[in-house]
Amino acid sequence: MLTENALALVCQVRIGEVKSVKLEQWFSEHEGSAYPSVAIETTGGKKVNVVGKIDRIDELKTGEIKIIDYKSGNYTISDAEIRTGWKIQLMLYLKAAGKGAKPAGVFYYNIKTNLSGDRKDAAASLKSIREGLKDEVESFNIKHHNQYLLEGLIIDDDAVMDGIVGGRGTEVKVVNGCTWRKLKGIFEGKAVKSREDFDAMSEEFDSMITKLCERLTEGDIAAKPKKQKKGSQTGCEYCNYRSICKFDRKLPGCEFETIDF
Repeated sequence: MLTENALALVCQVRIGEVKSVKLEQWFSEHEGSAYPSVAIETTGGKKVNVVGKIDRIDELKTGEIKIIDYKSGNYTISDAEIRTGWKIQLMLYLKAAGKGAKPAGVFYYNIKTNLSGDRKDAAASLKSIREGLKDEVESFNIKHHNQYLLEGLIIDDDAVMDGIVGGRGTEVKVVNGCTWRKLKGIFEGKAVKSREDFDAMSEEFDSMITKLCERLTEGDIAAKPKKQKKGSQTGCEYCNYRSICKFDRKLPGCEFETIDF
């Protein structure tokens, strides 16, 4: 299925207007990093440097950037998950790579491993990409695109929509929850955010991250995992440090931080 995933990613780039694609970009203070670390200034005058590596950064032809993180599961993201701190990865990546550039959106791409479909068709279409046969690429995209959508948030801006989904009036989906409504003349769906709403969400995220860093610099390193109010998932579910963090609901003071979504 790696062939099909690679082909789908190429199709998505060709549908939009992408100037450059950068892969595995480090942000840190080390020599050779593509970007500096994310410096979080606390109200107490201390600074926390956050470092990491971004799977992919696309720069659109008009200068906006979009972040893509590749996942092997079935990941989704919403503004509520960002505002509450449930998922912070993509917005941290955007802060690292987005200095001086307008954001276009943040996305997960879930690597598909068990899809049905004709592998021969996919292999032939991949060969067509190498040979520059546009019609064959578009044929694969029309046939398979709904199985390979990006999951995330996209800004409802003409330049962004041109750069990511092919512009207003397009009938091909690239982002799950972003659909062109012909009669209304607008994009609608859970993924579509106005620039004002996205900027407000980003400000809330910045405030939340600053408070988290303040806790750390003040010596508060107690385990305080989050728990969904409307679901059963907790921050402990995929944590690699469960065996050493000493968080146990049976012990006094060990309580989840319940988040409202």
